[in-house]
Amino acid sequence: MTGKTRPWVTIDQALKTIRQNNKNVIGKEFIILGAGMAGLVAAYELTKLGHKVDIYEGSKQSGGRVWTKRFDNNKGYHELGAMRIPRAHDYTNHYIKEVAKLPMVGFVNSSNEGFYYIGGTVARTTQADFVEKILPQFSGLSSDEEDIVKTNGPGALLGHYMEPIFGSLDDGDKKALLDGSFIGNPKLVEFDNKSWHCYLKNETEASDDA
Repeated sequence: MTGKTRPWVTIDQALKTIRQNNKNVIGKEFIILGAGMAGLVAAYELTKLGHKVDIYEGSKQSGGRVWTKRFDNNKGYHELGAMRIPRAHDYTNHYIKEVAKLPMVGFVNSSNEGFYYIGGTVARTTQADFVEKILPQFSGLSSDEEDIVKTNGPGALLGHYMEPIFGSLDDGDKKALLDGSFIGNPKLVEFDNKSWHCYLKNETEASDDA
């Protein structure tokens, strides 16, 4: 397992500290509000330590942002929550292996066998199909934006507006992004606190359609 969720505390270190601090502690009763991932993990670890735990969840499903929608008697499914888990998320990977005991498979970032479904129109994720069937819906693109999409695909438009950020990163910043230690990097934390919408709206000349 590689990477760290925090630069200073790995999952193994965190669990070791929890076990040490729980020595000689008489079983207690806990109430956890929310059956999202944090609540479920807290309940799991507290129960392992001999405590009694009750969880209260306001919605009809547990798991928080982990939300798998199943179709066709569970034969087909789609992830409506998080769609992938980076290798650097050692906490998440730990519980997938220990609790769920599920195999991990590589994430397919793009494929010409996939589909776009935008504005009621279905198109293959090929450049030609996107330009023919989907691009006409976005008449508000600037001429430069439209040229970028026609030449290099819709993903290139994102890269175009992200270039100022990527160009400002030095080798240390890039390493921090890859190994999961960006939380201790002020520049990366500043970027992380921005939403895509606010960044594109306030710091670029992107059109609304972009």
